[in-house]
Amino acid sequence: QSILGADKFSCEVCIEYNDQRVCQKVVGEDKDRTINQAIITACAGAGVDGFTEDDCQSKKPVKLECSTSQ
Repeated sequence: QSILGADKFSCEVCIEYNDQRVCQKVVGEDKDRTINQAIITACAGAGVDGFTEDDCQSKKPVKLECSTSQ
């Protein structure tokens, strides 16, 4: 924690579905929530018919990188 406020996490997540790779970067104050939001956003970005949120959340990201900043 910094004096000026909470550290922020910047996470980039990539998922693959039907040979399509979709990546999203999300910034947040809680690492787990930031990762989860990046996964949900990447799934929405896939825009594939029949690709449900459950399908998405059951997939392991092919890329997951997080860094912190103040």
